[in-house]
Amino acid sequence: MEIENKNKNKNKNKNKNKNKNKLRLPLQTVKRIMNLDSKIESISSDAIIGLTKATEMFLELITEKVFLFSQQQNRKTIQVEDLNNSILISNELDFLRLFIEKEKEDSNENNENNENKENNENNENNENKENNENNENIENIENNENIENNENNENNENNENNENNENMIIEIEESQEEKDF
Repeated sequence: MEIENKNKNKNKNKNKNKNKNKLRLPLQTVKRIMNLDSKIESISSDAIIGLTKATEMFLELITEKVFLFSQQQNRKTIQVEDLNNSILISNELDFLRLFIEKEKEDSNENNENNENKENNENNENNENKENNENNENIENIENNENIENNENNENNENNENNENNENMIIEIEESQEEKDF
């Protein structure tokens, strides 16, 4: 019985080692990426396997650093700032600092452009708002003028009617006087 358990444990360890040596990235994808460099004419299968393993190890290293940084920030979700900060504080990832600095510069330029765009849009909106207010004021003035004109016209009509009525009264009175004579 003990011998069987020892054999089972040995087999488990062998399987663990096999899985540890097994590559997780597809070899053809790594080969295709390597062939993007026009200087490379041919690649041996051992070189592809070695580079694939090195890439996996690099990804494990950087993932571990980023994960630890996000844990220090009491977050479960890894964010791009965790990656950037991990690169900036790690000596092992020092060679990536140039990329982070360039990314920050590009990001700052984009932020400035976005701020300028927002400011221009705000200025346009303010101008449009002012124009609308001015147009409303002009309309109000015109409406007031129209109301005044209408009132004046009504007053004039009323005055004319009053004059006509007065004239008629005078005529009626005169005709009454004539009749009385």
